[in-house]
Amino acid sequence: MPENLKSPPWLRTVVSEDVTTGQPAAVIERVLDGASTVTVTCTNARLLFAAVAALHDLPEQNRPSETRLLTTPRAAKRAKRDFVAATTLADLRASAGVELRTTDEPSLPEPVVVTEDAVFPILRGVPCQTSTVRVTDQTFQEAYRKAAGRRWGDATSYDLDTFRRSQFLDSLEGEFGGEFRQDFERALAVPDVRNDDGVDPVDLLVLMAAKHGEQSYELNRWGESFGVASVGKFSQSKRRLEEIGLVETEKVRSDSVGRPRQRLVVGKEELMDATPEELVDAMRTVSG
Repeated sequence: MPENLKSPPWLRTVVSEDVTTGQPAAVIERVLDGASTVTVTCTNARLLFAAVAALHDLPEQNRPSETRLLTTPRAAKRAKRDFVAATTLADLRASAGVELRTTDEPSLPEPVVVTEDAVFPILRGVPCQTSTVRVTDQTFQEAYRKAAGRRWGDATSYDLDTFRRSQFLDSLEGEFGGEFRQDFERALAVPDVRNDDGVDPVDLLVLMAAKHGEQSYELNRWGESFGVASVGKFSQSKRRLEEIGLVETEKVRSDSVGRPRQRLVVGKEELMDATPEELVDAMRTVSG
């Protein structure tokens, strides 16, 4: 085993030479692939997001039949505020036997994945990389599995209280069409699109609506009725994007009585034919 990937001293007598190194989601995905019953101890939000991404990316037939995600209340709250993690977890809970529980930080050991036939400590000592080593010693496995079971039994179930990502995307497509859905998914896939430190999903919806020339009223109505955000939140986003010049509105001719309708359009001529990724980058550049 390479010197910089050596496991802790207490582990060296029971660990195999099976080492996986890479980005957290990719490492966890490889461990979960084909397993049956799994417990993943996520000591922080980054590992929790990685576990969710790994489960989402696995083909349905390769996912564990039961996955227990154990984390801290702080990390669970981060997931609840994060559109990608929360809605994906809601999908996984409904369709893939995934459950989320929380316990106090002092009760959590090192980050680890426990499957039916091995234990995989997650090692994070290498900069910009995550590694796992496969522990196959039967005595160690049995002891660790029992301890993990006790921690899980003592933990508290955590409800994210949000809609499923698949339902959201299906509704978005039903309202605005398949191209809108595809563009929104592409924008959402831009790295680090997060509520806390990145682009808000409501901003993405307004920006993609401008790319497709949708009416502001229709987007606000759909967004509020589905539970994405209030009309006020959508209006604030529109004003913010107007202020930085990325979005403009055009009046829509209508014979109906009432407030005039507005169509959202991209505000910068050089971005009229921009890809979703380019629009997100432009929003970050102007906002930053």
